[in-house]
Amino acid sequence: LEFSVEVWHTNLTESDRMKIERIQKSALHIILDQNYKSYNSALTSLKIDSLFARRENLCKKFAMKSFKNPKFTSWFKPSTNFAPTRGIPTKFKAVNSRTERFEKSPISSLTNILNSM
Repeated sequence: LEFSVEVWHTNLTESDRMKIERIQKSALHIILDQNYKSYNSALTSLKIDSLFARRENLCKKFAMKSFKNPKFTSWFKPSTNFAPTRGIPTKFKAVNSRTERFEKSPISSLTNILNSM
């Protein structure tokens, strides 16, 4: 469920996210059996994150590793505008896109993740 998540996570629809989350919900229900009360309480009692949170963390880690790797630094163009926008300083130029599909591409989404950190 997490293979190459950095590539496809941003293209998931809400329906897709719920279907993937349902897999973990079913597994937790089987594991906890009679002790299962709700999905959130099961996550808390087993001390695990939801699959959405795990995917978000994996994408953040991948973005940081990509930025630090000399092979991939060309993916991220430094911003010439260091003035804060809405209180958040921009670190990298946003990727210009004409289509929604390219806007959700890995490089664009990784740039957004780095800017949000």
